[in-house]
This record gives sequence, C-alpha cells and structure tokens, in this order.
Amino acid sequence: MKNTFPNFYNELAIPVFLRLSVFFLLIVSGLSGCKEKSVEKEIEPEVVIKEPLKIPVDSAFISVSYEFENLLIKNKIDPDQKLNGKIRYEYIKNVDSLDISFYGLNKSLKGIEYFTNLKYLKVRGFYSTASVNQIIYYYAFSSGVVDNFVPAIDTLDVSNNLKLEYLDCSGTSDGGGYASSIGNLTLGNNSNLKTIISNSSMINSLDLNGLPALENLEIASCYNLTSLSLCKNSALVKLKSWQLKTISVPYPKTINPGWEIGSAALIQCK
Repeated sequence: MKNTFPNFYNELAIPVFLRLSVFFLLIVSGLSGCKEKSVEKEIEPEVVIKEPLKIPVDSAFISVSYEFENLLIKNKIDPDQKLNGKIRYEYIKNVDSLDISFYGLNKSLKGIEYFTNLKYLKVRGFYSTASVNQIIYYYAFSSGVVDNFVPAIDTLDVSNNLKLEYLDCSGTSDGGGYASSIGNLTLGNNSNLKTIISNSSMINSLDLNGLPALENLEIASCYNLTSLSLCKNSALVKLKSWQLKTISVPYPKTINPGWEIGSAALIQCK
C-alpha cells in the first residue's frame, strides 16, 4: 500500500505557502509605503531674492512715469522741461526730500527707486471730481470698508530708498470717510527709517522686519490691517493704532507707555 500522506501534505503545503508568501509581500509593501510617507518632505515655498539696485552712471537716463516726471519738472528737479518719461540720474541722485501729491487714480511713482539719497518722502493721493470712479472712500463712516475702492497709487515701493528716514503716505478725509493714498506699501532693509505715518490707509499687511531703527509708527484707521509683527523693532517708542487685533512682540507682558493700541492682544514672537 502506497503512502499517500506525503502527497497530501505536499498538496496542502503549496496553497498555504502561496497564501503566506502573498501575505508577506503585502506586509513588506505596506511597510515600505509607510517608510516612504514618513520621509516625504513638504515642498517649501520658493524664496525670491531681490537683487540690489545697480547705481547707474550720472549720464544714464532713468525711466520714470509721466505723472511723476511732471511733478519733477514743476519742482525744477528735471531741468530739461520735456515730458518724455526719462530723466538723467545726475539730476536726481542728490535729492533728499520729496513732497508728492497726485489727483485721480492709477498713478505711478516709477523711478523713485533711483532717488538713492532720499531721506524724507511725503505722498498724498486726492480724489478728483473729473474721475469716472465715483467711489471716493476706502472706508465710509456710514458703511465701513469699501472693497472696490481704487487708490491714487496702487503700490508705494521704497525698498531701494535705503537712506530714507521719514515716510508719510497717509490717506485723506473730507468728513464722510477715508480715501487711501496707496494700496500697498513695500519696505525692505530700510535700516535708517525711523518714522512711518500711514494713517487712514487701505494696506492689509506691513513687513517691518528690515527696520531696526523704527521709532514712530502711526497706522490709525487702517481697517484692513488687523495683525502686526514688531519682533524686530525694539527701538519703537510710539505706536498709534486702534484697529489692530493682535501684535506680536518679544515681551507680551511689557506694554510701552507710548503705544496707543486700543484692545489689541499682545502675543509672543515665535
């Protein structure tokens, strides 16, 4: 009589072995998948490094907006007296003070970055009755923030005006609300800037990290601006703002007596 047990066990072992092999492969693949997930790194946002401004030779022509050049002609900074969208660098390189007023919408200060010795800058934008845009307030006293308000200047960029010490770009008011002069304010490593006055402005963010010498900051009635970081501004003595909700500071338990911040909460810098 033949022994049938070995065949029986062999036949039984084959499917069991196959099942165990498949099970083992599933476990290994699952573990490798977990391992891949654990080492997977988040994609960090690309850091855009702004190249420093290249100082031109005196005889080089600087491209400027027509409305800006018109003001330079009126103030006798541009002696050519020709409205052609350009001015020699030698005419502007030593200018240290500018007081600018624009009427209307969509004005530009293109070329101001080449005013490399500028220390004082005041900018005002006024509503013009000749404008087709009848929305004259970014913030109306009767209804609050107006979303589709258009400022005189969309963006004021002073990141290349490294000698700037005083900046005033506040909005205006005629009693019915606030008209913002600018839409955005771009700052850089303005290490000499001590005063910023931007009251009644529609700006919604403000990066002050490159301003270690900042002493005076007035941003009252900037209702789009609800949070602010002062983690790099230990020299700040005066702060005026009552619409901020949170302010990041190195020492939340210490309030500077020269700060008028309403009910804003002080939080610890990260």
